Amino acid sequence: MERKNFFDFVSKVQSVIIDSLNNQMLFKEKINLLQLKIKEIRGDTEGRLISNVSEDRFEMRLSINPKDDERLINFVIAHEHFHLLFVCINKLKLSGYCQTDDSFSHTSIVRKSEEEKCYYGIWLEEMLCDFLALETIYRLYDKKYNHSELLDIVYSKKCQMYNTEHYYLTKNFVQQFGKIPTGKFDAYPSCSTTSPDNILLYTAITDSLNLLVNDYDDCMGNGAWKRFNREFDKYILTSDENSKKFIDIEMQRFSMIDNIE
Repeated sequence: MERKNFFDFVSKVQSVIIDSLNNQMLFKEKINLLQLKIKEIRGDTEGRLISNVSEDRFEMRLSINPKDDERLINFVIAHEHFHLLFVCINKLKLSGYCQTDDSFSHTSIVRKSEEEKCYYGIWLEEMLCDFLALETIYRLYDKKYNHSELLDIVYSKKCQMYNTEHYYLTKNFVQQFGKIPTGKFDAYPSCSTTSPDNILLYTAITDSLNLLVNDYDDCMGNGAWKRFNREFDKYILTSDENSKKFIDIEMQRFSMIDNIE
């Protein structure tokens, strides 16, 4: 694989993501502000997004091993682009305020608790980036490969921190809030009285997650979203079984309450 093809990979991934969004304008603007740096390496393909919101500057660093499976390379590229999608450019953070736990948007998913001066939702964002990146390469290859095949490829690396169990846990959580998208990731029915197809993905993509957090806390108890995210973080980092039990119970409880309502 020649180095020049790496930029073709990026362009194709960007096109698939844009085609999968209703709310395209802001993401396209971020891409226009994106500085892309690609280098070849002998180790495992990896990426990193560096953002300076105050200066409207985004830098994506991709370290690519040309011997890696191109589906893995595209997955890494897509993952970093979803971090770009979730970057919150609301400099004042006022629209991202959540009254139930006194938190503000740090990104569209990660929140900062003002009272405790700490962040939560970091690993939820990571796993949502993985979830949407997998959906992106599934579409990129025109559904030539099924999800299981792609999962085996993207989680096969020894250095990969996440695994298929983390992916399915995230998928299950996404499903608590609506349909898994087959069209637009932020699909919204034409009928104005109907909710988005998946309210978690819709609010994350449109930088309005605070509305979901407030609603979630109203039905699950103040601070419930923060508690869930902290246990989610702990499980991803440590595979703590108590955290996994908490997550399962909370998802069951939310499903029961949601069905009653």
